[in-house]
Amino acid sequence: MSVFRPLRFLLLPLVLAVALELLRLSVVSLQQAFHTGFAEGLMMAWVLLFVAGLPLLLLAGSAAGALARRRMRRQIIPSLGVKIP
Repeated sequence: MSVFRPLRFLLLPLVLAVALELLRLSVVSLQQAFHTGFAEGLMMAWVLLFVAGLPLLLLAGSAAGALARRRMRRQIIPSLGVKIP
């Protein structure tokens, strides 16, 4: 077994906590920007799309890819007693 697999499971709670904190700070800064003015709020939303949205989208994409690879790996292996043509 590789060293990286247990390390990923240990880092998973940390990554989730950091992602939730990033979302919380994004919401707070967006609220402050909209209290300043509508144009400032739209500019802050555009900035937060790249600063917070893209890293979270990359994390979600890698998690979805890992789940899809795991699902495909289980579908390829036939059940016991099944003849492979």
